[in-house]
Amino acid sequence: MRALVPLKIVLLITTLTVAALFAGCGASDGGGAAVPTPSASAALTPEQILTRVMEADADAEVAHVSASYKLTMTFDADPSAMPDGDEAEMFLSAPVEVSGTAAVSEQPVGADITMDVALAGGSISMKMGFRMKDTEGWVCFMGQWYELPPEFAEAVKASTRSAAPEPEWKEFELLLAKLGVNPRSWAKQLSLVGEEKLDGAQVYHLRMVPDMARLAADIAVVLKSDDFRKLVGEQLPAEESIDDADLKEMKAMLGEALKDPLIELWIRSDTFMIAKMTAHGLLVPPAEEAEGIKSIDTQFTATVRALEKPLRVQPPASPRPFSELEKLMGEDGGGLFDGSSLDGSVQ
Repeated sequence: MRALVPLKIVLLITTLTVAALFAGCGASDGGGAAVPTPSASAALTPEQILTRVMEADADAEVAHVSASYKLTMTFDADPSAMPDGDEAEMFLSAPVEVSGTAAVSEQPVGADITMDVALAGGSISMKMGFRMKDTEGWVCFMGQWYELPPEFAEAVKASTRSAAPEPEWKEFELLLAKLGVNPRSWAKQLSLVGEEKLDGAQVYHLRMVPDMARLAADIAVVLKSDDFRKLVGEQLPAEESIDDADLKEMKAMLGEALKDPLIELWIRSDTFMIAKMTAHGLLVPPAEEAEGIKSIDTQFTATVRALEKPLRVQPPASPRPFSELEKLMGEDGGGLFDGSSLDGSVQ
């Protein structure tokens, strides 16, 4: 399946969805809802808790964010209908697990990401990763680190010079209101499971059943609007246009192929920062693209920490030249570091 939309568009959709959902959940029919004081936190509704999360995120002074994650995919497939049936059966006979850690910082610019992929019940594993320190970068493939070429540094410099300020949350909220999009309709159910303890901290446990068909339809309306392009400006280069085919594919994926989605959030009651989230859904590919795959049961878990200390990225010891990775992959890099892959943003 071809890429749905360029990376920058995906990031914008994610930002728009989270910001609008939180803002929309906190709005009343007559305008903005009153924000409770901390002393009244025990009586907060799920909508008010999400409002506080949004405000905490906007006001937070965080040096860097650290997270651990795990993605488990369980396949229901018919190997006889797959192009490489015997090999596919070996890989898909047990859940595929992707796990690791991620730490990112904007000032100074840095990232340290690890990824472990386990196939065939763990009998086959791959270690991958990415590190970035200012304009230097390294990528890990099959446990070996490689130094990214000078073009990477040039692309980072160009992207930071050209990056326009990102729109404020309130601007997204006003845009949705103008387009007649109501984010409150994106959740079929939103409930407070209760107050719990997580790693010694008191947290609110929220459960959300999203209406993916409605969400996909509304995002399509937003992405096609001239007001959206005016709002994001340089965040979405003119050459990265969104055509009807992109929107049709997105609506099919979100609104039709993803079944029984469920999102759960654990939110610290003292800081209103998200400490943990889980997501579950059953992906049922269209029959014409299934190639023997009936469904993919997907489970995702992430724990998050906001840290006050700056991120210190340690360059890997003795990285190999990037040209060796190119030879190993049998490719020439495909213009990865000509600036097109960074899309005007460094996160």
